Amino acid sequence: MPSFIATPVELADSVRAFMDSPEYWRDAIGSHPKYFVHVEGRAEQLFGLSKFCAFRDISLEDYVTGARNTTGGGTTQKHIARVCGKEWTPLKLMPRQIQNDFREWFNELTEGKIGIDDICLLTVKLKAKPKTRIKRIVSPEELQRRLAAQTNIGHIGEEIALAYEKDRLISQGATKTIMDLQQVSLVNTAAGFDIRSAYKKKIRYIEVKASKSIDGAIYVSPNEISTLQKLGKSAYLYIVHVTDTRKRTGYVVREIQNPFEFGQETEWLSPALFMGRPTSEEAKE
Repeated sequence: MPSFIATPVELADSVRAFMDSPEYWRDAIGSHPKYFVHVEGRAEQLFGLSKFCAFRDISLEDYVTGARNTTGGGTTQKHIARVCGKEWTPLKLMPRQIQNDFREWFNELTEGKIGIDDICLLTVKLKAKPKTRIKRIVSPEELQRRLAAQTNIGHIGEEIALAYEKDRLISQGATKTIMDLQQVSLVNTAAGFDIRSAYKKKIRYIEVKASKSIDGAIYVSPNEISTLQKLGKSAYLYIVHVTDTRKRTGYVVREIQNPFEFGQETEWLSPALFMGRPTSEEAKE
């Protein structure tokens, strides 16, 4: 279990760690967030989920994939209040500018789908930035740029996987006129898989996961896990390494059949994330 913060400065560092990982914000806050830490500096207003910020020296990725279940929200909230010597304050009683800053950030994050009437803040004021800080605040513009880049990599990965699957079917004797290959993601992004491939009564429901790093962590949503579990042996994960986004090139690193089979234990699987490392032979190809 990660250790708790011991000083307001460590708490502020945790808030900055939270702000630096926008790709995990939505999964971290869940559906009923209530307590957030606010760091008020000379030139920045930062916000972080209290259950994460109570820990020190932990990434938001590690929190989302396991640490958030190690302790309750009441414990972390009381610890933060004790370390800072302050009480939690309802958002509606905070200074107007802080309210506005939080509302703008939170509503953009949740698309206005989660209410903020019950949210409370605890403010940490710092006269200067800690020397340990090396990461910058992520602006809404930077967040949109990152999300767009991730989406682009996903699209390229699907193109590569689709071409790979066509070649695989052709190698088995299929022709373009008789193979049944559909890029499902173009018509339903919530299907839980991206490609449906059928030939000679053999069907593959393929979820594509792409990354520019050959061993990078890849996000798998609860819907995708649930869908692939239900599809059983017809379910496949194609892990794609995108080598050049401008040329839209790359290759399928691995095919994994029935990746989320009930009861199975795998080294690469953790809740919501997996590592797509190739075997030594695959890496040589």
